[in-house]
Amino acid sequence: MHVPTSWIDCTLGDVAHIGGFQQAAPSEIPKDAWVLELEDVEKDTSRVLQVRTAAERVLKSSKNAFAAGDVLFSRLRPNLNKVVLAEAPGYCTTEMVPLRPKHGLDSTFLFWWLQHSVFRRYAVDKSHGLNMPRLGSKALREAPFRLAPIEHQHRTVAALRRTQNHLYKLKAQLGSIPGRIKLLRSAVLDSAARGLLTADWRFDRDKEASNRLSVGSTQENGLERIERFVQASSIGGNSAHVAGSASLFKIPDTWSWIIASELVDPEADIVYGIVQPGPQVSEGVPYVRGMDIVDGIIQIDQLYKTDHAIARRYSRSQLVPGDVLLGIIRATKVAIVPPELEGANITQGTARLRPSSLILSEYLAIALESPPLQGWLHSHYRGIDMPGLNLSDVRNLPIPVPPRAEQEQIVDRVRILLTLSEGFEAQVDEALDNTNSCSKILLSKAFSGGFAANLPFEVSGKQLLEQMKTEAPPARLKKTKGRIKANASGSVQSEVRKVIQKLKKTRFTVEDILDVMPEDYETIRRELFVLLRMNPPILKQAFNETSRIIEFVRAAE
Repeated sequence: MHVPTSWIDCTLGDVAHIGGFQQAAPSEIPKDAWVLELEDVEKDTSRVLQVRTAAERVLKSSKNAFAAGDVLFSRLRPNLNKVVLAEAPGYCTTEMVPLRPKHGLDSTFLFWWLQHSVFRRYAVDKSHGLNMPRLGSKALREAPFRLAPIEHQHRTVAALRRTQNHLYKLKAQLGSIPGRIKLLRSAVLDSAARGLLTADWRFDRDKEASNRLSVGSTQENGLERIERFVQASSIGGNSAHVAGSASLFKIPDTWSWIIASELVDPEADIVYGIVQPGPQVSEGVPYVRGMDIVDGIIQIDQLYKTDHAIARRYSRSQLVPGDVLLGIIRATKVAIVPPELEGANITQGTARLRPSSLILSEYLAIALESPPLQGWLHSHYRGIDMPGLNLSDVRNLPIPVPPRAEQEQIVDRVRILLTLSEGFEAQVDEALDNTNSCSKILLSKAFSGGFAANLPFEVSGKQLLEQMKTEAPPARLKKTKGRIKANASGSVQSEVRKVIQKLKKTRFTVEDILDVMPEDYETIRRELFVLLRMNPPILKQAFNETSRIIEFVRAAE
């Protein structure tokens, strides 16, 4: 689509006053003032998640003041696309730059442009820093902008507001579905473990052919029958017991409670694996860590390998297809070992359960993933920083066990229902991708003049731009830390030192210097590191635990 001839390409600094606004120390900010932090803004949507006042925060650093109508742009990690159109005055983190539109620029038009792909690509490409990339003030002023006649701006803004509101509502509705699918999955597993999923199957099944695991007296209540079964069971003899009986829930009469240690192969105890797998060995034995289990599937392609000699010392935890793995540190993830991992091993963060002939691997995995059994496991966590389970807890885990024929039914029904839920989830993901594509298409159309075709205007974009070039900065800009220029005879370094002495902040970054000194990023950075190496040092460095960045501190402080 061709851009109307009445529009003109220019820079952001041509059409808006950028940065340099008043900064306020924590003690200067009114208690009832709105204070905006980066975490208050949702990425990509630019939705303000919470509005908090200074009284509701612990303020440790200076903030940028902004006015209603300013557009706040996050120069830190611009790929997150955090842009806010301020509806009220307030103060924001210095990682957000207030942009004040000049006369003739609609602030909402500016807001939408900052989310356009042309600007976003520029912001990401011009950012400095690996871990915490930032867009410098100079680069922000030189960023591309497309200026339209004011009539076209208003028409474009109205169209975007109308269409984007519909998209926001659609995204919100779609965004709520994954949570519902998760609840559905949880409900399916819960119903499976309680016997509700196969209630109709049992009703239709001849009770005499149900192959029940326990036969109790009709005079016994449920718990008495469970205890008698465990004591008399030939599966575990007199050593079997039910742990945590207070947490047992009601199960069908044809089912039984059996602890995990009595459901595994008698020759394969419940164990964890390799304690210290050593360095990665390309031709070694693969082993499964907790992080290798994602949504019940072992990520084979990302498995590390250990030396064969180390693996032989842990032959007791060697895997065979059909083994069920249970995470025992932090997350109690569950997965079934596939045929490709025969002979592999596990680490100490994972327990291996090798099902006996009494229980199907698939059913055991379903039971272990069910909410009540997960709740039982979590209630037995030990530790705070790294909560985990002892193997004795895993061995004593009570598991509801139906007859084998019913296990097969449960496995089939759960597989069908979870496959359907995965299909729903894929459709939702596709729909969300489509809405994001629609948003990009709408912005592309908007800033190509698509919503303002043939609309009459009084002043063209080029004429507006000429007017803006003569516009004086706001009074508040003039009263702030004035902009210092390196004079022709003086050195940049001496000017940097002057700026540092005038900064109200005790800690600062390269970008803070750039806000008041019109030099390029690399020049300022180079001069700061010269000051670091001076004897005695002018500056020292400190790591900010909150923002995870290196900052500069005046050496005397």
